[in-house]
Amino acid sequence: MDAISELFGKKPPETLYHYTSQAGVLGIISKRFLRATSIHYMNDAREFAHAVEITRSILSLYEPASEEEAHLLEWLRGVLESIEQINVHVFSLSENGDLLSQWRAYCPKGSGYVIGFDSEKLLPLMQRQDFFFAPCVYNRTDQGRIVSQLIDEVLRKFQAGMESDTPGEEDLLKKHSLSFVAQFLIVAPALKDPSFSEEREWRMISKHVSVKHPQMAHRQGTSMLIPHFEFSIGDSPKEIPITEVIIGPTPHPELAQSSLTSYLSSQGVRWKHVSHSRIPYREV
Repeated sequence: MDAISELFGKKPPETLYHYTSQAGVLGIISKRFLRATSIHYMNDAREFAHAVEITRSILSLYEPASEEEAHLLEWLRGVLESIEQINVHVFSLSENGDLLSQWRAYCPKGSGYVIGFDSEKLLPLMQRQDFFFAPCVYNRTDQGRIVSQLIDEVLRKFQAGMESDTPGEEDLLKKHSLSFVAQFLIVAPALKDPSFSEEREWRMISKHVSVKHPQMAHRQGTSMLIPHFEFSIGDSPKEIPITEVIIGPTPHPELAQSSLTSYLSSQGVRWKHVSHSRIPYREV
């Protein structure tokens, strides 16, 4: 199996977890959408740049077999300069629903929550809204294989086009550069720095989204407005694909559970169980 088919051939776990705050729980359930953030505005400022840098590095290793291939490689280097502005959105989930580093990174101290989503029930919602699942790839060798496959494929198709009765070289350069961009945008959001490997992250990734899309919105950030896509998770609370909620380390676990179950019931949400983090409050 090739590297890209292997990546997208992986089946997500039955339950995937999203770390959030009290406001996050209230917003997701009452508004029935997830905020898929533009990848350029993720918490880690180098999210997309990481994939771009890997691709630049690998492109520099290619020795063109012809003058035409040299031109294409130069075009591919050029599109990487503008590709960072393309509008792709991501919603992050984890295989691990009770990880200390995640509580610390994404939840307020003493009031964090993890929502467990049924991955099978998310799939049709993703298909309707032009999203897809991908597990994050942290290993640099695997990342290199994926990017190299993209480049090899576009070179092969370009060469085949040069040998057939097709438009001129410049038209082929444009065509295959655009094809490369389309494929790159599918895999790039899944390539993460190895230092994040503990998160075992899965991502819901959008295709390119127009800024005029009706589900595009903005929220307040620390220093700027943050663009996001309002990913619908159901027309009613009963349809929300939640399987469980884990209450983070807190000084008031019993009260936190009582108020959470009361809220879920009042909203008509169906869930399997509510539990507490195994991590002591003092450690967060």
